[in-house]
Amino acid sequence: SKQIEELQWEATAHVSNSNLTFHEITLFETELVKLSAKLKHFNTSINANIERLDDWYKEWLAKEKQYNANFEQVEKNFEMQDSLPDFSSLQEVIVNGKGLIEEHLQPALLAGYEAGNFQTQLYELSDTASGLLKEIQQTGIQQTSPSMLSPEFYQQVDRDQLILGWENVRLFFTYQWGYFTNNLILVAAHLAIILLLGFAIRFSGSLVAKNSNWYVFASRPFVTSVFIFFTTIGMLKTLAVDLGYPPDWDILIYLPIIIAATMLIDKIFMTQWQITLCSHLLIYSAITLLLSVAGIPGVLLYLFVFYASLLLLTYYLILFIRRWANPADRKITWAALLWSVFPLIIIIAGVSGYDQLAVTIFSRSLWVIVATITIRLMLLIISGVIELVLNNVPW
Repeated sequence: SKQIEELQWEATAHVSNSNLTFHEITLFETELVKLSAKLKHFNTSINANIERLDDWYKEWLAKEKQYNANFEQVEKNFEMQDSLPDFSSLQEVIVNGKGLIEEHLQPALLAGYEAGNFQTQLYELSDTASGLLKEIQQTGIQQTSPSMLSPEFYQQVDRDQLILGWENVRLFFTYQWGYFTNNLILVAAHLAIILLLGFAIRFSGSLVAKNSNWYVFASRPFVTSVFIFFTTIGMLKTLAVDLGYPPDWDILIYLPIIIAATMLIDKIFMTQWQITLCSHLLIYSAITLLLSVAGIPGVLLYLFVFYASLLLLTYYLILFIRRWANPADRKITWAALLWSVFPLIIIIAGVSGYDQLAVTIFSRSLWVIVATITIRLMLLIISGVIELVLNNVPW
């Protein structure tokens, strides 16, 4: 009940917030999913308990029916009258049994009723979140700010915005440090698992040849351990498993995945330009994640998005010019030029005043790249583990 009240208050705050971000809606929906999962588990237990009590009550009704039939037969047969005291005692047992079941059934039905009310409130909150998300998406395709080339845009970046941004970042790290110190046991358990897994991966490197698929991961045991551990946590989160994390940690767990993927990116790509390109994109993803979670003002976030896109476009153009002179590299050059369409669209959106659209394209595109690289690394790790097992335990 307290959690639903908090979510209702948060929903009211979001509705009245003119600067609501996609990240805030995502966090709100995450809390709804976690609470819905808890309520579903609670409902399952209540329903199972009610069904069990109902089955018992039916059994006692059947026993009472049998008792009444036997009692009538005894009353008709004078020679069986001596058994009546035993029948009276049996009747008392049946009445007490039914009463005991009814006593437990009433609070179970009341709990089911309350759970139904909570579920209705969650549906209403989910509708509110969907409406807010739809509103943000509609705003994202509208012209919501002056052009990046106009002085009016930079007039928005005043001293108050900078102070607000700094204060939000300061509070963010203050809160995270407080959550960290209050959850030392959880953090220590995570570190212990990562270290044990890292040592196991390091030892496994001696069980395979140096040219095997697994050895490339065993040569970086602790980075691989971090990637495997937090990817598993992310998968559990996707399945709405409540791991008891403090606020924002459900989102921040993707940060070590991105960092580990950046350090393992050379295991996916062979050419240096691909490694450099994807490393930069993963770094941009990590920075965008931190800025979004820290809650910096939208105009400051968009400044980062715009100039990061401008930097990416410049990099692609330099790469294109350098490789154009070499016919052998022209295929790679055209691939790099194709990549430049992504930041170019963002820059055009910014120049046209569609800042929300630019931020949405930037963040969504980066997350698609992160997801693709993560899945690719997972497949390579699974392939390596299968090779490790089959080399040592041939089937």
